[in-house]
Amino acid sequence: RGFNALPSGDPPATSKKPWREVLGLSDPMFAGLSAFDLGALAKIRHRALIKNAHPDAGGSHELAAELNAALAEAEQELK
Repeated sequence: RGFNALPSGDPPATSKKPWREVLGLSDPMFAGLSAFDLGALAKIRHRALIKNAHPDAGGSHELAAELNAALAEAEQELK
């Protein structure tokens, strides 16, 4: 009876948004940019968004972490 009350060992399913969506670069007009230009734009967008999303600025840890993960994913993809 007690074991039935415990949650399953499977981690909860999360729906991670693609980095382009998180950083606001999913519009088709960005599709033609070079990897260099898209990477630079991703950094600019991250810097602008993190100003309000950072916990020290009244944002949340989760949103700041999502933005940081999106930038890391973009940098990895656009090497």
